[in-house]
Amino acid sequence: MTLEALRELVEREVFTIPEAAEYLGLTRQLVSKQVNAGKIPVIRGKFVLKQDLDRYAETFKGTRQKK
Repeated sequence: MTLEALRELVEREVFTIPEAAEYLGLTRQLVSKQVNAGKIPVIRGKFVLKQDLDRYAETFKGTRQKK
């Protein structure tokens, strides 16, 4: 995998907490609360994987999922 391909993958699949909130259609505070409760796993306390957000969205009926 080239460095450019890795950058593109990270850009597409890794979100910050504010980006995750926008993706899920929730407030940043609610996403942070779910992170602190262990319902959304994080990497280094700041980053969330898209796959984890999609998994969370399946169980949380109040979200709208973007494709």
